[in-house]
Amino acid sequence: MASLALPQSLKLVRQDGCVHVTFDRVHARNAFDREMWLGLGHLIASLEADAGVRIVVLRGAAGKFCAGGDLRERAELRMNSDGGGDDPLAAGSEAEAAVLRALLGLPQVVIAAVEGIAAGAGVSLAAASDIVLAESGSVFMTPEVRLGFPPAQVLHFLVRRIGEGAARGMLLTGRKIDCDEAHRIGLVDIRASGKEAFEAALAALVSDLHQCAPGALAATKALFDLVELPDYPARAARVFAARVRSSEGMEGESVFFEKRKPSWCANADAGED
Repeated sequence: MASLALPQSLKLVRQDGCVHVTFDRVHARNAFDREMWLGLGHLIASLEADAGVRIVVLRGAAGKFCAGGDLRERAELRMNSDGGGDDPLAAGSEAEAAVLRALLGLPQVVIAAVEGIAAGAGVSLAAASDIVLAESGSVFMTPEVRLGFPPAQVLHFLVRRIGEGAARGMLLTGRKIDCDEAHRIGLVDIRASGKEAFEAALAALVSDLHQCAPGALAATKALFDLVELPDYPARAARVFAARVRSSEGMEGESVFFEKRKPSWCANADAGED
């Protein structure tokens, strides 16, 4: 990953098995353009097989998560195409969905650390993450219908995250909701009031995740994709048995009985429930 070429609008910091990805187009409130989607897709592909990374944190520069897609760039695409053949607008939307699906499928735990605004694509990125931490002053909105087009890609990830009923309330009105309402409908998992508390909550969450076995986390994430299948119990049982017999599973058993720290976490308190 050290040699990965990324746009200037994506800043990376790797520390202790955690990759912090910062969206940095402050002049556009960190709205995503094609270059950012392409760069994020390349980064996700590089992380899929990177056993040294256990956690991915997504956040926006200057206290703003992501104000959506770049409407100026979209307008240029519309003006320079007639919608026939390989429509660049449709191709771009499909490419965004592919990146979001890849983000959802990462074996690492993905945290969306939301400050300020999360709109449109910003909501998609949050909804495709595993855990959403939000500062209490943050707001969420999907304003697409107020701008004349449907929330084509965010719909899929928002329905998956909060259910169809709550998603309809957001997507069909395009209204802005605050952090408390986002928490109530399940879009936000953890709230923190103020910058200092937000950073402390993020550090605590990363610390908690470091106490978990990486292989067990990846296996748990994979099970979510199978949960609606009729043979889920049998599939889950096989995954469970394989993980119990894995090196992590055997060490976890030893950790419990020997009251020692596991190899995957230098700071874990062995034997805790």
